[in-house]
Amino acid sequence: MLIDPVALNAMFWGLVRRSPPCWFVSHADQVNTESLAEHKIDDVVLCGQAVFAALQSSGLMPARADDYFEQPQRPTQRRLLDDKKDDALRIWVARDALQRLDGHKRPLLAFDHYLLWGFQQRINTIIIGGIESKYETNLEIMVFEQRKLVAVEERIVPVTSRNTLPFASELIRIISDEKLRWKGFRVVLSAPLPMLPELADSVEYIDQAAFKHRVRETINTGSLPPLGRVLRWPAAIAITGILFYCAALGLGWQQYIAARNEYRAAAHGEPFNPELLSLLEKQRHFLDTPQPQQQLSQRARIIASALSSVDHLAVKRIFVTHQAGAGNSTLGNLTADANIAFTVDIPAANITALEQIQPILASLSKQMGADLRLDTQREKSDSATGFKSLHLLIEGVMHD
Repeated sequence: MLIDPVALNAMFWGLVRRSPPCWFVSHADQVNTESLAEHKIDDVVLCGQAVFAALQSSGLMPARADDYFEQPQRPTQRRLLDDKKDDALRIWVARDALQRLDGHKRPLLAFDHYLLWGFQQRINTIIIGGIESKYETNLEIMVFEQRKLVAVEERIVPVTSRNTLPFASELIRIISDEKLRWKGFRVVLSAPLPMLPELADSVEYIDQAAFKHRVRETINTGSLPPLGRVLRWPAAIAITGILFYCAALGLGWQQYIAARNEYRAAAHGEPFNPELLSLLEKQRHFLDTPQPQQQLSQRARIIASALSSVDHLAVKRIFVTHQAGAGNSTLGNLTADANIAFTVDIPAANITALEQIQPILASLSKQMGADLRLDTQREKSDSATGFKSLHLLIEGVMHD
């Protein structure tokens, strides 16, 4: 008894899915438009020998390129904008298959469904799709790393007998090769390939998950690829950019007209209040005049920076004022012209205190840009350790 392959295919997909049935086509001789109409086949999915795919970077093309129509390139990852540095998936569709389908609903491509499903996977995945035919089985292998298509490979497994064991053994070998090449990647097997019991320990079967949502792309049947997926986003973004530009231009023009009208109204209106002008002038003068607290903080930073450059010097206190001759300060009575002072401790050396202090004062005066002098000094001694140090009060005049 002869079984119509279209009827068998439609029966299978009609049972396992609630969506309209589809028919997988690998060779042009499988296309029978009358049978398609009779069994109410909604979608035809091209795969196997009817489609050739390769990454652009590989440089691969069909052996007989004239027998195929090249399709718009597919991106290898989901991005809003196309990046010229990114690779692309090139797809060719057999001419004879498209000619046999002339007049029927435009066909779909299995590669588009595998690609969309791979983009949705959160873990690195190898998807093995394909289709069986009378003499061979075409395997379509796509590798996704971090949701990006990084490798595409096609394998042909001859049908040596009606027994599934040789096919299963060859498929297990191919899966082992892929796992060895892409270590740690998840391997899945997709319809229309069937799941075999021998593969249960080697691969995960996702059945028709990749075809749950139909992916409809423009099919090119001419010499030049039409505007397909590659140009949809750039065109939409360009149009959006033009709209935003026009909106910004219109808003700017409205603001210009409003400002011009305000100027004209002010120019022909009442003169400005002199008191208001005087107040604005005082505010501007206040903002332009350096504030005393800013000068004090700047002096303190200069003093601290200079003192930190002296080895074994411990800073106790720093005093700054914006008025010379501050008289009594927190450090004691300062001379009339002093506007800075600080107390420090240094270890006592085996020389006189004056000989030890003079080079330190000279260095600090140069770094601070100030005239420094020693106000008081006294020697301290630690009764427990016998360590001796000099306690110094230094004052001076720092010029702005």
